[in-house]
Amino acid sequence: MSVEPSNNDIFMDLLLDGFGDSVLLGEAIPESCFSDWTGHAACRPLALVRPASSEEVSRLLRLCHEHHRPVVPQGGNDRLGGRGGAQCR
Repeated sequence: MSVEPSNNDIFMDLLLDGFGDSVLLGEAIPESCFSDWTGHAACRPLALVRPASSEEVSRLLRLCHEHHRPVVPQGGNDRLGGRGGAQCR
């Protein structure tokens, strides 16, 4: 009996293959990335990707769209925004 990879496994493999060292997972994700400056509903995201170019941003957003994954952009935490964090599940 073989076990099929989950949609999550497939997505993560594509993410890591496409963005390599730009992807942080698990404990490597800084706590400052768990929420915006308000600290509202802080949770660890599935992954943190730091694209190095606009082309990489485009590829990342395309991949997330194709796999129905939400994207939460995060800027400089300059307190000009709010409610910009991911939702924990």
